[in-house]
Amino acid sequence: MLTLKAVFPVTERVAAGVSHRDMYMEILRSPGFWIWFVCMMLTATSELAPGQWVDLTLSNVVGMPGILVLIYVSALMFVMRHFAGAFAERLSAVGLLWFSSLLAAVGLYMLSMVSSPMGAFVAASVWGMGACFMYPTMLACVAERYPKGGAFLMGLMGFAAGMAVQFVLPIFGLIWLFDKRQKQSAGG
Repeated sequence: MLTLKAVFPVTERVAAGVSHRDMYMEILRSPGFWIWFVCMMLTATSELAPGQWVDLTLSNVVGMPGILVLIYVSALMFVMRHFAGAFAERLSAVGLLWFSSLLAAVGLYMLSMVSSPMGAFVAASVWGMGACFMYPTMLACVAERYPKGGAFLMGLMGFAAGMAVQFVLPIFGLIWLFDKRQKQSAGG
């Protein structure tokens, strides 16, 4: 009942005088946006895919509960995202994406080779430091490049991340044999 009488502020798009039509045209006329859309699917996959197999794989291969590594990585990402401003001031958004992608790739490769609990934490640290900035920086890059897109554009980017679970993760499972490795480590 209280919200019926509340006056909400206008969105940035409305405040900037951008119409609905201009917002949609910004996205439809920009083929580059669709490249960012696909990249967002890959970005979300690099953060979500390992979380699906790290627990079971590390539990059986390394001999420690893999959930401990996931909890550690989540805490690391929380702390690093809290202090992200220092990194964003020193690197451009695209530079931060590039550096994050490099760290995430190296960390994932390291995770695929670990054989000890300490190695698992080191590899997970490298992967976590890379993956933690990718998702928010992707949103920032797209918002900077397509300012008229407004909340609709941010929603599409979130949608791309959600669609990665449905379309990209199963493909990666087939291509990179995540599923076979998971079955091997589970004894199946």
